[in-house]
Amino acid sequence: MPAGTFRYWADTWGMVGVTLSNRDTQPRTLKSSVYFEENANLQFAREFWIPAMARRRGWCPVKLPATYATGGSGTSNTTTIPIKGMVFDVSAGTERLLPTPAGKQLYSDRLEFGRETRVTGIIEHHITGASTGPAKDSLQVKAIGDSEFDYAYEGAVAMHNFLEGQSANPTRRVQQISDSFLPAFEEGLDGLDRLVICNDRLSKDVAAAMAVRRWVHRGGLLWVMLDRVDERSVSLLLGEAFDFEIVDKVNVARIAIRNTATEQTWQHPKYFEDPLPFVRILASSGRVDHTLNGWPASLLVSAGKGKVLFTTVASEAWIVAGAGPQAENSRAEQQPNHHAGLPLRQLAEEFMDVPRDSLVDAADLKPFLIDQIGYRIVQKNLVVLVLSLFCLSLPIAGIVLWRSGKLEQLVWLGPVFALAATLVLLELGRQHKQGVQPTVAMAQIVEATAGTSELAVSGLLAIYNPDSSTAQLGSAEGGTFIPDLDDQQQTRRMVWTGLNTWHWENVTLPQGIRTAEFQASVSTPQSVEFQASFGPDGVIGKLTGKSPSEINDPLLALPSGSRLTMRIQEDGSWISGPADLLAPDTFTRAELVTDAMNRRKAIYQSLFEQNRGTFPLQPYWVGWTTPYLTGFTFGQKMERTGEALLLVPILWTPTPPGTKVTVPSAFSTCRSVAGPGRTGISSLFRASGPWIESPLESSSWLRFQLPDQVLPLRQVSGTLQLDIKAPGWQIKVSQLAGEKVLPIATKSGTAKYRFEIAADGSWEPDAGGGLTIGIQVVPEVVPADGNLEEQTPWQIQSTGLDIRGTTSP
Repeated sequence: MPAGTFRYWADTWGMVGVTLSNRDTQPRTLKSSVYFEENANLQFAREFWIPAMARRRGWCPVKLPATYATGGSGTSNTTTIPIKGMVFDVSAGTERLLPTPAGKQLYSDRLEFGRETRVTGIIEHHITGASTGPAKDSLQVKAIGDSEFDYAYEGAVAMHNFLEGQSANPTRRVQQISDSFLPAFEEGLDGLDRLVICNDRLSKDVAAAMAVRRWVHRGGLLWVMLDRVDERSVSLLLGEAFDFEIVDKVNVARIAIRNTATEQTWQHPKYFEDPLPFVRILASSGRVDHTLNGWPASLLVSAGKGKVLFTTVASEAWIVAGAGPQAENSRAEQQPNHHAGLPLRQLAEEFMDVPRDSLVDAADLKPFLIDQIGYRIVQKNLVVLVLSLFCLSLPIAGIVLWRSGKLEQLVWLGPVFALAATLVLLELGRQHKQGVQPTVAMAQIVEATAGTSELAVSGLLAIYNPDSSTAQLGSAEGGTFIPDLDDQQQTRRMVWTGLNTWHWENVTLPQGIRTAEFQASVSTPQSVEFQASFGPDGVIGKLTGKSPSEINDPLLALPSGSRLTMRIQEDGSWISGPADLLAPDTFTRAELVTDAMNRRKAIYQSLFEQNRGTFPLQPYWVGWTTPYLTGFTFGQKMERTGEALLLVPILWTPTPPGTKVTVPSAFSTCRSVAGPGRTGISSLFRASGPWIESPLESSSWLRFQLPDQVLPLRQVSGTLQLDIKAPGWQIKVSQLAGEKVLPIATKSGTAKYRFEIAADGSWEPDAGGGLTIGIQVVPEVVPADGNLEEQTPWQIQSTGLDIRGTTSP
């Protein structure tokens, strides 16, 4: 029967409910197994111990076949899909099929099937039975108590409808989660993109709270209504990252929400005669986008790949009665009761884009793993040599036999040579096969979350078997993987025996390599964090949770797309300065590149190309290390190999006043600005990559914004790097000092220039912490007719400003 989210999506995990009875006078162990008709060879099961004369209800994880997404088995227009089940008595150590109450072998049910591209869920306070399920439309009026509406639900619907109004295929539905069994593992929330929490149910269900936390770390978007959720629930959700203080709770009747970025205030059209609850908090981290009476009304916190939005005032303050302007274009027969007010629409923009499930595609990890295993066929040149010797042996033998008058013996000698060549090739193949022992290789993408000791681990594993054999695969610590065995026609079964323990049954691994995508959560004794600050030589920081000797090819990766190598110091810290900036599409400065470094380079390329613009959204430390223990078991003794790509967000620590610092150019944001006496900006400027090519003279002003971690900064000097193609052109560089324009240097032609600016430390940043540079490009010789169109075009390839100074109090 349905359970958990009560709705199921193609190629995603979900939960089904199981109710079993034992009418015997002795306890029994029963196994409930279910499958989908689209792939009957893949079954999911759960074992239950049931006391005598007792009844037990539980859950079983399932994963829908990916073919449902393409309309397989006639699901192109259906809203439900069939599921079959069996129950076995395994008390005696063997399986005995138990018939249904109707005397049949199979149980049958149907699950509600969803085709939404973006799904919002809400954890209901009211608990229903799994048999009924919350199949309600988000447009439906929902009464509760003495109030006409459940305003938490209405707020979730308003945000969802606004977001879906931006979609090409809008769906007007919020999935209610009101089962008494909340998903106890993160895969049970796999089908949701956004989740709304408006009660304290998680404070009484630690396993479900951990599942939600891990789901967020993997990219889930969570909205927590603090006026309805207590501190314990929040602490369970955020763990050590719970970094704000609840001061008190008051009531407000008039709502005037101020946007901290635009400084505009939105007045709610309604005066609330029954004042709304408002939780006043003090936040030391996160981003406050809105305030109410000077206190945070919204707080956005990053958690791994996901985000948590806290609202501190009741949801009535964020929504307005009526369908709203979006309803005019809606074809729905029913219209929503409320629509999102301006502040909620602004917050909803943060929930538009859901991160990729995997930062690196499995197809890109497979070659990496095969190289790790060392699996190979007999070398081609060796095969060619054996066959060449066989082909040469026949004419040589023929000539010898002809000269000796025994040519007729070639009739049986030819097959003998062929048999010998065959035996040689078979022996070479056997030696190569036995040369590689049974091996498990893992390519892990490991994502750390600041303030927690949990790591989100995903990737691809590969199992090499020199001979076909029965496999004993499973896990003792959660996580999931499904081996790629669809071509084997094996009826295999994933059996859960506890919250985090499961194993595969009836799995035979054929000879060769089989792969499986996996995900798991790993707890570490110490949080994996990279704490950094700016120092005299650049960025310096320390990685906790991993020894420097365990790290290979570390980088600093920035949202701008820039990357810098890192060097280890004697005290175990890592440092990166201006000279460590890497050219585009390069990932190391090593002169000698090994095979391992080439393998890592391929994964680095996939990581940054596939996630351009979405990863990283903040500075990250990335590096390679040995694989983490996931708790997966593989039965027979197997060699273990592989590598883990560790992704750690940088935690900045304040730089003490009076400290000399160097800010590499990658850490200052550059934009085109209007210079002295000008109102426009350069149309040729590009923030990343080469500028637009031009045959005309130009004057551009660039403002370099210093990072907050070094502000305020005094005694500033800098080095401007300018890579320009400009044959026949002069380049004049100047600096803006207050209202004055100070010439720096004039150069001619194509080159990679370095200009020293204010070497005496006399440069002062503007009030916002910016430094402004002027670049003027003029022809060396002006044509007599003044026509520059025939002049060779010039183009700036890149600019960068390394900044030095001393921090101030």
